[in-house]
Amino acid sequence: MPEDIRKTHVLNTIANYFGFDYDALTPLSDHRALGNFLDDANCPLLSATRGHKHSVNLSNEIKVTEGSQCLVQFKVRPDVITPENVHTNIFLSSMIDSPLDSLYYMIKSVFTPALRDNNADSKAIEQLENFFH
Repeated sequence: MPEDIRKTHVLNTIANYFGFDYDALTPLSDHRALGNFLDDANCPLLSATRGHKHSVNLSNEIKVTEGSQCLVQFKVRPDVITPENVHTNIFLSSMIDSPLDSLYYMIKSVFTPALRDNNADSKAIEQLENFFH
């Protein structure tokens, strides 16, 4: 069976973040959370939390405990991840301090510039403004 470059990319990103050898994470290639993230357009994120030694726990929810290292991969758009969009449709965020701080940084650095773009959808901007009020 040919290698799934989507899984390789995601697991390699996790391995690099935690300083693990990629081969230590290859058993996760059949993990349900990874499959959901890649194949389900409605699954927006994959959370990787460092476990004991060289283990990683995958989930489609953010579960951060104090003192743990967590890397969250978000989809930029609600699409199935394909070999063609794997490098452009995944955004990374580390949950070092707190999920709230990470959310703030993500909104400030990623989405605010996009919303300032003259081509931004005014209806989407209005919905966001109403959401945050």
